[in-house]
Amino acid sequence: FKNGDRFEGEFVDGKIYGDGTMYLVGKDTVAITGFWPQDGTFPTEASLLFANGDLYEGPLLNGFPTQDGMWISGEDRRENIDKVSNSINNS
Repeated sequence: FKNGDRFEGEFVDGKIYGDGTMYLVGKDTVAITGFWPQDGTFPTEASLLFANGDLYEGPLLNGFPTQDGMWISGEDRRENIDKVSNSINNS
């Protein structure tokens, strides 16, 4: 897109439709991964990865996270990755 946003995924007849990730570029990039409807709206359920590493997984309402989804902070995600790496390296 002209503003720097981009979509990687499926297209039908030249339009976004299907599984894919939309990268919204602004102050911080947000990656939204889900099934994109043919009508051009946001997925009803998706994973949102924020530039700081925070991750939301769950339902969206007009493209925004709801209280019904699961949040994990970037810090917690890094700690979990470190634990798994240490576990693998010590095996």
